[in-house]
Amino acid sequence: MRCCAAFAAANGGAGETLPNEFQLASDFGVSIGTVRRAISGLEESGIVKRVQGRGTFVSGPGSSPLQEKFCRLRDADGRIPEIRYTLEEMFYREPTRHERATLLRQAGGEVIEIRQLLLIDDKKVGVEVSVLSGHDYPRFDTQFAYGQHLYPVLAEYGVLVGRISETYAALCADRDVGASLDVGEGTPVLRVERTAFALDTEPVELRRSSYHLGGRADLVYGGMVQ
Repeated sequence: MRCCAAFAAANGGAGETLPNEFQLASDFGVSIGTVRRAISGLEESGIVKRVQGRGTFVSGPGSSPLQEKFCRLRDADGRIPEIRYTLEEMFYREPTRHERATLLRQAGGEVIEIRQLLLIDDKKVGVEVSVLSGHDYPRFDTQFAYGQHLYPVLAEYGVLVGRISETYAALCADRDVGASLDVGEGTPVLRVERTAFALDTEPVELRRSSYHLGGRADLVYGGMVQ
């Protein structure tokens, strides 16, 4: 399924028509069923759009459905607020045992750690720390040079997030989180641990986030992901 994602995200400009299913199956050496599942996933993620009687068109990897599908922050009306991302740091390092088993599998090598600050109306509301396989995203540091939503950038590599799994805990901010969010050490925060899976069901991201929503009484975490 990653082959069709790569075609739509990297080779197909917004507005272009995808080849028919038989052509895609032939080009990538996969079955028609695989192509159909991939296109359905692309449509759910907002990368492509089907128009009855006309075909399937590329929306573009930066289209808003891809950015919004897995955003869990919501305001009182259930809408996604306007979020600004600030890249605090990004570096390559040796993986932990869990990261190696989850992300690197047989590839080996380093992981990429990305730490971003989330702001809404210029208020700091969260810190997200994502870990990716360095092997799967060559020259990632040149593609992710400033704060932004992570998943459209993964789409540029032909990797579309199709599912997430999350666990939640109420914890006290440590010194680093407190300094990033301008709150005191020990301030209650929501800790979210996420594993994101691509359309082919392979895990592609491990994320550890801390959110302090006290500055926005109308803000909640827990928007529905379908």
